[in-house]
Amino acid sequence: MGRGSQFTEEFKQEAVRKAEANQSVSRTARELRISNKTLHQRMKKFATGSVGFEHGAVYPF
Repeated sequence: MGRGSQFTEEFKQEAVRKAEANQSVSRTARELRISNKTLHQRMKKFATGSVGFEHGAVYPF
């Protein structure tokens, strides 16, 4: 069983927006103190529309 998320959906979406604006997943992850893998997973999740993220972009990573 997973331990659940400690971050709100708003935080997750804002992290994705920041990474898009910075064009640097590594820098954004470091600033937010989350792993690159976590941020990449969130970007992929939001990009596929599985949670209704408005951008719907496809990320090549």
